[in-house]
Amino acid sequence: MVHRLVRPWPPKSDLGLTGRGVWAILAVAASGVVEGCGARPCPSEMAAIRSGDQVLYCIDRHEVSVSIQDENAALDEPAAPFIARGTFRSQAGSLPVLRISYDDAVGLCEKTPVVMDGVTVGYKRMPSLDEWLDAADGVVGPGGSAFPYGESYEPGRCNHGDPEHGKLQLTGSFPGCKSAFGVFDQLGNAFEWADSGIRIDIAATLEAFAKRGLQLEIGDGGVLRVAESDARRLLRCDAAGMKPLTLRRDADGHLSQGTYGSKQHAAGILVFKDRPISSSNALPVAFLCEAGEERCTMMLRRNDEGQTVPVKVGGAFYTKSPWPDAAMNHTHDFDGTITFRCASDPVK
Repeated sequence: MVHRLVRPWPPKSDLGLTGRGVWAILAVAASGVVEGCGARPCPSEMAAIRSGDQVLYCIDRHEVSVSIQDENAALDEPAAPFIARGTFRSQAGSLPVLRISYDDAVGLCEKTPVVMDGVTVGYKRMPSLDEWLDAADGVVGPGGSAFPYGESYEPGRCNHGDPEHGKLQLTGSFPGCKSAFGVFDQLGNAFEWADSGIRIDIAATLEAFAKRGLQLEIGDGGVLRVAESDARRLLRCDAAGMKPLTLRRDADGHLSQGTYGSKQHAAGILVFKDRPISSSNALPVAFLCEAGEERCTMMLRRNDEGQTVPVKVGGAFYTKSPWPDAAMNHTHDFDGTITFRCASDPVK
């Protein structure tokens, strides 16, 4: 049962993993299983994600907040000034930190200690997309609920698209917005970062394009050109700040896409429409936008080679659709209405 998919990535049901509901958006490699034992495999601020009697990993119960932050800073200022001097923690009753990039979120998780009985026993990390989804749907692997709280969408159950609560709220303000594992606010409030498990391989992607008859030429400044006229039929580019489904090849072979007029962080991933995103089907692109132009020229983002494709999940307070989205169209330095939560291995 998949209510809404974010194309071009298939539901896990297409790959034989059914029953995940709307959370089934992308197949990624499963994380290694680590056995947890003892009465407290996770610190108090983290939920234990179990398969039977086995604790596989821990994940923050709440979106991360920073202790020196006020509401205006959360909504209007980048998080960068707080990173060096703020204390980041997962706790109820705090505003999630926003305007934080994927790279900063990864770094902050890796610097956050796992503390048990006053002793540091390890450090946290960014959750994989599978881990994030499992924590949300209440079941490890196939199965799970369509929403964190059940099978049917309930307006007002989470801070998600409700006019009465149309702003960022304190963590845990919606007690019913909780998964079976006891993880809060994974639908709405703020988008969250997760690790897609996909690494950019430009050479492999260009080779895959060529095998299907699309020879991409990379010109000055990384501008992309393709000789084949059916590029628009075969390819799709979901790009932050650009109009969807407006990919075009001009008479000179250059690829372009329509713009909303906002040029900040205009970037995305170029893929074959009929194949799932992968290391060999993910070409990182940015856009050269001239003032007053309705279309922007597509360019290769060479510096993304070998990097993780960030994924944004969970929806936000302003999200209009009743279904949560996942998006892979942001750069590593993008900062918007996005926060994060961390994961860790269980304490043995």
